[in-house]
Amino acid sequence: MSYIKKHLMSGETIVYQTKLNWSEYLKGITIIIIGIIIIESSNTAGSFGGFLVLVGLFLLGKSFLKMKSSEFAVTDKRVLIKVGILRTQSLETMLNKVEGIHVEQGLVDKMFGCGNIDVKGTGGTKNSFAGIDNPFEFRNAVNEQISKQ
Repeated sequence: MSYIKKHLMSGETIVYQTKLNWSEYLKGITIIIIGIIIIESSNTAGSFGGFLVLVGLFLLGKSFLKMKSSEFAVTDKRVLIKVGILRTQSLETMLNKVEGIHVEQGLVDKMFGCGNIDVKGTGGTKNSFAGIDNPFEFRNAVNEQISKQ
């Protein structure tokens, strides 16, 4: 069972849920491709190319674990976010305590449909999360639920 479903309050329902964007895998894939190109193009640099392939595979595994352990949801009562396995960062904020959701999206992020969000709460708290899939939809879901209260 997911973290979010496990931590729902009684009568609370999920209205929007997203994840990290698939572009999380690009760094590992790129390093693997570079390693394969080095292996194929030169016999003398084959060991370095092999090393790059191993590094790329490690990064892919790390990205896979990060993808599987990250959850982002808006319910009819709260914003719930959880990232990490060994070192977990979680956010559970009541909608009436959310002052705003700031979305930051660079050119490459726009191309891949992802971005960073800052959840600003009352009292000056700010929690940042990077690589969110469809960050504007997440922000809109939060704003819709706030306006319903």
